[in-house]
Amino acid sequence: RWVAAARMRFCFSCSRAIDRIVVMVSASVKPNGASSLPLVIPGGHAGARVSKHLGTVLIVDDSEFDLRLVAHAARQLGYDVITARNAEEARALLPANPGIDVVVSDVMMEPTDGFALLDSIHERAPDMPVVLVTAHASTDLVIRGMKHRALDVIVEPVEPAQLQATLAVAMKRRELVTIDRGLLETLHRTIDEQTAEIQAKLVTH
Repeated sequence: RWVAAARMRFCFSCSRAIDRIVVMVSASVKPNGASSLPLVIPGGHAGARVSKHLGTVLIVDDSEFDLRLVAHAARQLGYDVITARNAEEARALLPANPGIDVVVSDVMMEPTDGFALLDSIHERAPDMPVVLVTAHASTDLVIRGMKHRALDVIVEPVEPAQLQATLAVAMKRRELVTIDRGLLETLHRTIDEQTAEIQAKLVTH
């Protein structure tokens, strides 16, 4: 019993430590999307995979090499990964996988580019965080990304630390949107109930 209790305490401590890491990463994100935290997992080596499920990421890229590279990095961080080789495939995967939390898409794809994919995603899911990836960063491209409501625009080759920070921010935003939606639903339900009570009282009088 003593050994089992000790193991439970150890697992709980590890879980809380990982939670603190995610919070610290979110807080450390700089305006340019970079993070001041290195990609080091306590108790392991740099780049070690986090065992805790952090969310599900859809990665879209028509380059097989870049697709595998970003997918591997996301898995190492502890995310479940779904991949698509073009925008059309991504559009089909999104409604079939409602558990997707964030989309990471390359900008330069054929025949549909990342901006068109981003717009089509937001038509169906306005709150879905979408991160754009490009090998040719420019001020105009970043501004265009902001106009299209991209969460961030990151430059290839994607650095694991930057991906870690960006995905942490995306998950935090996803969490806040879910909380806001729940509060709004509760508010509407309360208003409907109170309206029904008032109408019932008016009828009886």
